[in-house]
Amino acid sequence: MMFIIVALLIGICIGYCNFIGDKVVKLANYLLWGGLFFLLFIMGFEIGSNQQILANLNQLGLEALLLAGGSIIGSIVMLLLFSANFKEEQ
Repeated sequence: MMFIIVALLIGICIGYCNFIGDKVVKLANYLLWGGLFFLLFIMGFEIGSNQQILANLNQLGLEALLLAGGSIIGSIVMLLLFSANFKEEQ
């Protein structure tokens, strides 16, 4: 967990000090979107390939389905809000 926090803080410092050019920022944006869609694909693949989850889906209930869907939708919405906010600042 500490590695994640340190990596995030280093990224914030590099972004704040403008050490990298605009081309790298655009590339990072594409990588961010690609990473998000890859993560969502892997999550869906894991759920779809797990026969135990699929067999017990009715027992897991609507709450589990809403939590999974909410996390996906929430991730996309937050990414859209943050990317729109950063585009306005530039």
